[in-house]
Amino acid sequence: MKESISVDLAKSVTPESLQEILESSHEYLLKLVGSYYFSKRGRVHNLRIDRSSISLQHHAGSFIVLFDVNFTQGCQDLSYDENEKMKINFSFNDKRDKILFEGEEVREREPDEL
Repeated sequence: MKESISVDLAKSVTPESLQEILESSHEYLLKLVGSYYFSKRGRVHNLRIDRSSISLQHHAGSFIVLFDVNFTQGCQDLSYDENEKMKINFSFNDKRDKILFEGEEVREREPDEL
């Protein structure tokens, strides 16, 4: 399973404007990454882009996001953070006015045999 989110852009993307566009997509990236931790009841926060990891080839590329996940166990009154990272792939449509972000592939457990 792989999560994805599509974002309409106000202007066409150029290699020079890519970093600015990634930074302005913070809300969408937070939603994308957060969807991976929903079932574990984790809350993603402090999301940031590793600028040295940004790569672009023609109409596609990738980068790494660094973030913290907060887990709370109410019954035991515990709250703790874990540092995580995820590689995000992205691609543009032909007009370069829409960007598609895709998260990592998550292995799904095969059903148990009876």
